[in-house]
Amino acid sequence: RYKICCFEAVICYFAGDDFLRSLLCAQARIDMAVSKENRARAAAANAAAQALQAPEDIAAAALEGDEFISRSVSAMGRRDFPAAHQALNSARAAYARAGPETERARASTLENLFASLRAEQERGERVQKLLRQKAILAQAKKKQQAKELGLDPDLVLRADDEIK
Repeated sequence: RYKICCFEAVICYFAGDDFLRSLLCAQARIDMAVSKENRARAAAANAAAQALQAPEDIAAAALEGDEFISRSVSAMGRRDFPAAHQALNSARAAYARAGPETERARASTLENLFASLRAEQERGERVQKLLRQKAILAQAKKKQQAKELGLDPDLVLRADDEIK
């Protein structure tokens, strides 16, 4: 704590500009709060792991996490990304209850699934963007064709919308 406070004071002293000084001080305090939150989360996970002492409970929690992984993969196959994300978070919590050894053993699997989920979501967003651009381009072509034929482009587009 002392080193962080001294570092914060040095930053505030040499910044010069009041706004920059306030900004740097606020950032230092935010960083301290986040690190406290991470320490609290780790302590809670350790306490939960110590509370489970029976091997049956550890095995049950690990099995529950594996079931959530299976649900997540199934949801990703259905392209139900919110359900997949929720199942992955539930799996992470179940592995934390199973203890640090199980949590470490499954960490790479969880991170790979989270990465795949993010990649699929981003790919879906790119596809949607391309489809919107394609529709806009098609409308622009129809307008240009209507102008070349001497027709009112807005009437042609409205007629197309009514047909659909």
